Amino acid sequence: MFKEKFKYYKSKSPPPNLQEVIDFSNIKNAVDKVKRIIISNNNVPTKRFLEVGLKEANQWDVFCLDERPGLRFVRNPFLPIGQRYWIKRCLENYTSKPNQLNLDTLGVLKSDENWWTSCQS
Repeated sequence: MFKEKFKYYKSKSPPPNLQEVIDFSNIKNAVDKVKRIIISNNNVPTKRFLEVGLKEANQWDVFCLDERPGLRFVRNPFLPIGQRYWIKRCLENYTSKPNQLNLDTLGVLKSDENWWTSCQS
């Protein structure tokens, strides 16, 4: 199902109909489908959020979809410094073995090479 939908929205000919796409930055157009959820940070100390680069939970924009019970959409819970930290960490950690990369099939990297490190040199 996901692959089918992904290909539909990726297609250029014919272009996809975006009427059903939900813009979470403007949910006024989808009030019948989307509900905002208020989260409290009672169980987690503020210091813990800051340590991992997150805003406090009560500042998060969290939404649920009526059509998908249990699914939560969290709109950017990161502080600016947290965004940079997690982007860098993902690029450093997940672009090396044992993780699989799309580049593996191209033979671009040696078996002991890390994509992020090679891009830096």
